[in-house]
Amino acid sequence: MNRAVNSISLNIAEGSAKSSKKAFDYHFEIALGSTVEVVATSCLAAEQAYIADHEHKALYDEGQKLAKSINAFRNALIGLALLPYAMRHKLLFTPYAISSYGI
Repeated sequence: MNRAVNSISLNIAEGSAKSSKKAFDYHFEIALGSTVEVVATSCLAAEQAYIADHEHKALYDEGQKLAKSINAFRNALIGLALLPYAMRHKLLFTPYAISSYGI
């Protein structure tokens, strides 16, 4: 489960740095798949009594929210993925953009 959880953020980060739409999309698809994998693992863990049902429900609900957020983020960045790398980098890493990410 830890590997799948780490895969979500790592694939989003890697996909955001790709210059082609196809490579960008591929990494976001992997991140979505890893989200589903975490939820499926929580189902198995609940069935085998490794976690309580309320913990599984919380993971399931958070997984749904995360999948929706990844898709929204992906759709918002698709236009940026088509921009030249230098322009995309400037838009993503200006002080205003960084502060809007909560950094």
